[in-house]
Parts: sequence; C-alpha cells; structure tokens
Amino acid sequence: AADAAAVPASVSDALYAKMKLKTYKVKAGAKVPFSIVQASDTHWTFVSAADMERLDEKTIEWQASRSKVFAGGVLGLGAALLYAKRNKLPFFHTGDLFDFPSRGNMEALKRDFAGRDWFFSCGNHEYHGWGPGTPAIVHGNSKEDRETARKAVQGLYPNEIPVSSRVINGVNFVAIDNSYYLFEKRHGYDKQRTHKSKREKI
Repeated sequence: AADAAAVPASVSDALYAKMKLKTYKVKAGAKVPFSIVQASDTHWTFVSAADMERLDEKTIEWQASRSKVFAGGVLGLGAALLYAKRNKLPFFHTGDLFDFPSRGNMEALKRDFAGRDWFFSCGNHEYHGWGPGTPAIVHGNSKEDRETARKAVQGLYPNEIPVSSRVINGVNFVAIDNSYYLFEKRHGYDKQRTHKSKREKI
C-alpha cells in the first residue's frame, strides 16, 4: 500500500472517480454539524519477506486467494484516506482493517497511517485471522493468548483496543472489542443464531 499522502493527484483523482461514496445524516445531538469518513472490512493481505519465511505452501495458497477476494480493500482504503486528508476530516475504521496479522500488514499500517487523525474499532481479524496451514504470526485462542495477541498490535492503533471513546462536538463514539463474540457468550445468546440474524439484517 503506497502512502496515500504521496500518491500523485492524477492517481488519487482516478481513485475518487471509482469511489462509491455514501453520505448519511445522523441526528445524534451534535452541538455543531460535522462530518467523518468511515471505512470497514478492508482486509489487507500484505505479507513481507519475513512472513514468507514462516509460511508453508498451504498457507501461501490461502493468502493468495484471500488477496484476490479483497483486492479492492487496498485501493478503497487509500481513496478513503485521501478523501479524509483533502477535506481535513477525521477517519474512522470500524474493524477488519487486516485480514490476518502479518508483519507486512503491520508495516503498511505504520507507514500509511502515521500522523493521521483516526479512530479505530477492532474486528475479528486484526490479531487472529489466519486460515489453514502455518501462519506468519501465531496467536492461540486461550484468554492468555488473546491478551498477548492484543498487546502485540495495540501500538499500531491510535486508541485502546478493548474499549475506547472519542467525543466530537458532543457526540460520543464508543469502540468495543467484541472480536471473540464474548458479549454473545456472556449474555447466553446462541452464536450461530446471532450470526444468522446479523446476516439477515444486512
């Protein structure tokens, strides 16, 4: 992912032309009307040379297939960042910025988001999204593993991953990490039923 700030105007204009920008007006009690730019589920699939040294053939094939599925995420996020920068707007990402934790994804995030005004809500891929085979970065599913994984990526983001809030003109935006569906489990919801309900509402 090239640094959005360094992309020539001709390229960024072409990205804008392809953007499907949707505008929503929300009555949330703001003291003064304001705008933000929001993106979600961009699923970056970058791997570095250091990552490749750790991947087996099965995982490389899986990563290549995921890259095809989410190819638009790189250009889409780049266009959104450019739009936020040009219009001097805060940028919100609401989860699954990565498709899986890798050094390539982390390096791209450090480079492309440096110095930006942004707020983040974690998805279920940021620190445990690898598929079959041997992952580049291994994170298990125990409580201890989750804490280790979260700490490994926390420094990449502008706010605390477990729970954070940001107030803009009297509107309080709250980000909560429910990437392991702990709220559903804690409150006794059936995981499959909850997921089916969510899909039906989309």
